[in-house]
Amino acid sequence: MLRIMAPVASPFNSGLSQIIQTSIWQDTTDQTFDPSALLRRYPVTLTRLEDWARSHITSDRLVTAGSV
Repeated sequence: MLRIMAPVASPFNSGLSQIIQTSIWQDTTDQTFDPSALLRRYPVTLTRLEDWARSHITSDRLVTAGSV
């Protein structure tokens, strides 16, 4: 369905057409992230998004609760 909609939407809304084309690309390509080569060259500790969000949400809630 997306492959049909991208060219059909293009004359009416080029932004929507580009979003649809990006969606097709995201659905059909392997986007696996393997940091092993990067970490060999630059040995840093990576932070998972979940860990970062959890620490920021917790600290934000503590600051908000303390200021009320």
